[in-house]
Amino acid sequence: MQLEATGQPIRYRLKTGEEVTLRPGVPMELPDHAATQLLQKAPDKVRRVDDPTTLTTGLIPLHLGTRITWQGADLTHRHGIVEFLHRDTDGTEWAFCLLPDGRGTALNVKQIQNVEGS
Repeated sequence: MQLEATGQPIRYRLKTGEEVTLRPGVPMELPDHAATQLLQKAPDKVRRVDDPTTLTTGLIPLHLGTRITWQGADLTHRHGIVEFLHRDTDGTEWAFCLLPDGRGTALNVKQIQNVEGS
């Protein structure tokens, strides 16, 4: 399981005797048992980090490289390929996409109308 510090870096000693330092914005893989224990002991100092290559929009998993369709502000249908996924601290999920003309765009995953291959 991946964890990161929420504020200040935090040191933690694993049962193996290894000491690790968790830092904000730097996910670290820990054994599931150790991560669960640390989340219970210090829920205000650490948080679980989900897989950055997958988000689930409703019941549809969204992966890097997925082709998606959404409706633009001008009411035209747009297509793009997911290059990067991000979840804000408030839970808002974003897909950063590459458009057919090579430009990039970011959109809230709630705007996605179709995910090809799912």
